[in-house]
Amino acid sequence: MNRVHPLSEEEVSALVRLHRETKDADVRSRCDMILLSNEDVSPPQIAQRVRFSRSTVVRYIQRYEAEGVDGLFTKPRSGRPRRVTSEYEAKLLEAVKQGQHPGAGLARVAAQSRWAWGVQLLSPVVYPMAPLLLGWFSYSQFSGPLNSKWAV
Repeated sequence: MNRVHPLSEEEVSALVRLHRETKDADVRSRCDMILLSNEDVSPPQIAQRVRFSRSTVVRYIQRYEAEGVDGLFTKPRSGRPRRVTSEYEAKLLEAVKQGQHPGAGLARVAAQSRWAWGVQLLSPVVYPMAPLLLGWFSYSQFSGPLNSKWAV
């Protein structure tokens, strides 16, 4: 099964729409693989066009056949679980935004997080750059990490 089944108009339009709307370059390449396979292009020729190996092309054709469009997305991988939850990140960002001084607010919240949860958020080298990293200033407005105004 090295080629995709003949696709209906709805399937083709869904793939074209996904290709156009996604920001993930790998998903766009996989859409190209399926659309080219639908045009009776062989896997070696598809591989040459999209610059992936022939085995990768065949794997994503088979995944598309088995799972549909969902098979074109990258599956989650195993790994170390996150120590910081999304809820905590949202609370942290809100706490930093409410601080009177961006650098001091970030330092205070980071120190509190180390004490309360044992989570090291940012190294001391990053603290002076916090306003820039959080988008409070553009790079042209920021004179550098050693600016005493933002140093902690």
